Amino acid sequence: MKTKLFYTEATVKDIHASLMLDSPNIAILEEKLQEQLDLSKEGIRYILYKIVFELNSSFFPPITKLELILTEGCNLACSYCFEKNMLGYRKMPLDIARSALDLFFDYSGNETDLSITHFGGEPTLNFNAIKFVTEYAEHKALQLGKSLDFHMTSNGVLLNEEMVDYFALHNIKVLLSIDGLESTHNKYRRDKFGNGTFDKVKKGLEILKKKTGMGRIQDDYYA
Repeated sequence: MKTKLFYTEATVKDIHASLMLDSPNIAILEEKLQEQLDLSKEGIRYILYKIVFELNSSFFPPITKLELILTEGCNLACSYCFEKNMLGYRKMPLDIARSALDLFFDYSGNETDLSITHFGGEPTLNFNAIKFVTEYAEHKALQLGKSLDFHMTSNGVLLNEEMVDYFALHNIKVLLSIDGLESTHNKYRRDKFGNGTFDKVKKGLEILKKKTGMGRIQDDYYA
């Protein structure tokens, strides 16, 4: 959306002052600006976004790395998991993923080498989001002349030929978690039923190794 920005320097200073408070009340600020500028709420939010962007850009360097929590759920019950007491089963909606990517590319500034990590929970539980994020990001990178480096952290249990073919096609580097020898791994990395997962992870690793070396970037548009 393009909005013509009709506001005075005094208004900008007022917005800056409001945003720099310890606990800014954005709802009240939006109402105040709507009265002053006679714009829709969407127009006001666009202005606030641009001003916040300018503020952040003046204080901080460009952002070049993004880690997306695509799901809070996990298919394992590892004994030492630092997230097990707070993880739920929510998945990141695609509109939230899109907004995160739009923000990321905006805040990357003039940097051209960017990195995105698919994370969780166990990200393969939300394979649809992995595909959407990857292809939407590829499209934006091609538009903006930037290069992308994709990563994913996985326990490896759910990996199959379809997934790994996709990772190879889009050059997604997979960090696979495996805890040493079979006895050690199965002691700590168990599924929800208390069963060891070494054999399943090994199978996933074998699929990954078989696909090593494949990959290309595909220009698909996700509007």
